[in-house]
Order: sequence, then C-alpha cells, then structure tokens
Amino acid sequence: MPGFTRHQTRYNKTPARRKIPGVGAETYRGTRVNITATILADLITPTSVLVTFSKPVVYTGILPDWTFGADTVNAVAQNTATTFTVTFTAPIAAADVIVIPFEDPAFRDNSGGYLSPASIEVI
Repeated sequence: MPGFTRHQTRYNKTPARRKIPGVGAETYRGTRVNITATILADLITPTSVLVTFSKPVVYTGILPDWTFGADTVNAVAQNTATTFTVTFTAPIAAADVIVIPFEDPAFRDNSGGYLSPASIEVI
C-alpha cells in the first residue's frame, strides 16, 4: 500500500536504550560518606579553634553556621587539606560545646558529602 509505514517499537530492555549506572555514566552519583570533625582549642588567640576533619575537605567560601552559645563564626583560614582555623566572635575555652547544624554548606568532600551534624566539645 502506498504511504504505509510500519510503527517502530522501542523496547526499554535492550542495552542501547537502558541507562547503566557506572563511573563513566551520566546517572552515576558518588557515594556520600559523612565527614566528622574534631575541635581543638587553639593557643594563638582565645577566639580561634583548630578543626581537624576525618578526610580532606573543600571550604566553599560560605561562613559556617556553627554556633557557640549565641556567638557565630567570624572567619575561616585553611592550614592543610584536613585542618582549618575557625575564629568565633567570643572567646572559647576547653569543655565548651560547639554545635554543627544539619547539612552545613561550608565544608564538603570531593563527592559532595556533608559534615555530620553534631554538638562537639572543645578539647
């Protein structure tokens, strides 16, 4: 018959149509592992603390939403890939508690993982 065309059926089970998740695939998403932090009292200034992370992190340039009572973070300086100096607006002593909120965007790892929310006692 003139003008008759056969309808092309596409099957989602064929390898050419299926998206296979893998390292090189566009649907791949890296595994996010929680980052933990240890906070040490820094001896340089009474308002600064030394923060050591469990793995290398990237500072995004946003001041962390960490709180110490009613005081917040004033500045952040990177020492190494896993240690940062965080300066607060008030003096901090040992045994004080610093609260890290849920999914704080300030520190991330290479796969986009967040810092674990916690209430950390300053050592």
